[in-house]
Amino acid sequence: MPELNWIKNQSQTLTEIIRNQGRFRRPKTDIELIEHTIKRECKPPINARLASNGALCIDTNRTGRSPGDRFIVEGKYSSQISWNSVNKEMPRDAFLSLMERVMDHVDKLAEPLFFSDDLYIGKHSQYRQPIRLATKYAWHQLFGRNFFIKGEQHDGSKKPWTLLSVPSFVTVPERDSTYSDGVIAIDLDEQVILIANRTYGGCEWKAFFTAMNTLLPLEGILTMHCGANITKKDGKVTLFLGLSGTGKTALSADPDCLLIGDDGHAWGPDGVFNLAGGCYAKLHDITREREQLIWDAIRFGTIMENVVLDNDRVADFETGPENIRGLYPMEFIEDVYPGERAGHPDAIIFLTCDMFGVLPPVAKLSPEQAAYYFAAGYTTKIGSTEANSLHDFEPTFSAYFGEVFFPLLSSYYLELFQDKLRKHHVPVYLVNTGWTGGAMGSPAGRRFSIATSRNIVHAIQHNKIHDEDLVCLAEHNLLVPKHISGVDERNLNPSNMWQDQAEYNSACRELNQLFHANMAQKFPDMDKAILASGRPQS
Repeated sequence: MPELNWIKNQSQTLTEIIRNQGRFRRPKTDIELIEHTIKRECKPPINARLASNGALCIDTNRTGRSPGDRFIVEGKYSSQISWNSVNKEMPRDAFLSLMERVMDHVDKLAEPLFFSDDLYIGKHSQYRQPIRLATKYAWHQLFGRNFFIKGEQHDGSKKPWTLLSVPSFVTVPERDSTYSDGVIAIDLDEQVILIANRTYGGCEWKAFFTAMNTLLPLEGILTMHCGANITKKDGKVTLFLGLSGTGKTALSADPDCLLIGDDGHAWGPDGVFNLAGGCYAKLHDITREREQLIWDAIRFGTIMENVVLDNDRVADFETGPENIRGLYPMEFIEDVYPGERAGHPDAIIFLTCDMFGVLPPVAKLSPEQAAYYFAAGYTTKIGSTEANSLHDFEPTFSAYFGEVFFPLLSSYYLELFQDKLRKHHVPVYLVNTGWTGGAMGSPAGRRFSIATSRNIVHAIQHNKIHDEDLVCLAEHNLLVPKHISGVDERNLNPSNMWQDQAEYNSACRELNQLFHANMAQKFPDMDKAILASGRPQS
């Protein structure tokens, strides 16, 4: 087939070409999208039906993101990006040629794409970005309408971002300069995101999140992979940085607090604001007793991804893939912070899920240790959010607690983070929501309960952890409290929970060696004081 050139030769922007060339239908209501999904999107590669709790249940052909398929298009920001196996550059000519083939494919589809106007990413009116979604599937459109921010009509002051999702277009690596048969390509210059041959809903959010994590830090805005809430009584803001499975959503959705958001936030000169308008919670093993706010949000209007239903369409949250998800708009949570921004954080919590069972349930970090653990981003992959992961459980180091979403050179994030801490004097804590008493899978190992983690968070939020009550764990060089209300004091020193001290010391050394190897590989020029803060004293 001869090479197409109509996109390359157009004077219009890519956004205008997508809008003008595509055949679109604009849904009036979410119900219209749900009805279309059930009627027309109930066969492979996806399957859709209503569950007994009223949620729209979707089976996708993948149960996670595809980070290996993500590309950033060559452009004016290329020199500021850390190019690696995740941040792969796509030549602009290759991207334009790919877009021509995709748009030609769209023109030949039997049905038009769904199209939405007037959505936003970023609640802060000064920094929010207008976005439009063009999707082949109705449920992808519903995903975007639930997850992003609804508001007044775009006023034309900012160029809208456009996301084009065409799961029926299969890429060919040799032809399209892709890694596999699908692609997520982000064009920062043209403000266009292309998703081809990928159905997992989270690809939409994480593609936009990646774009914001690239552009906002260049304006001095620190973006973070975190949940956030604010106490009802005294208005204290807490950030919960962590990877999937560490408790961001569960701990930020606290009945004693107003929820700011559960996954992506930005910290600007006048405080913290949510980038999204919805929540994307993990549902595996969820119960109403443990996570009432999330459980009650799973109802009509919610999307459940890859949740197993029994013959009566009752959700079984204990079987199926680990990474089952529920997407619901913020208004489905009873207590939501109403403002477009909150104040500066009063506390920052790094959530880590330690599978070695040796980290304490809470430690107060020095400024140097805060930088060290922020750079390390240690946790355990649990029920991987990445498609085709070979391991359900494995230790991992993901810088900034979300490395795959942060494409810029590390200095942008580290320096911004340290500057914010110094300017606003924010205390930082490490909270282990993983194992104690033994490694994960061992007879003695057990995971900290969510009740224990909540009691620790409440102690942090209400200034119940005092410096004079801290003792140093030499094996980690971490300061831990002697007592916390509602927490068994033996738990606060992890060595107390191990029957075999030699095994405990061996596990500590193994984890410390992993930390040091990661820092040497990823941050060879790290400040010596920061590196020293992460080394054990014995």
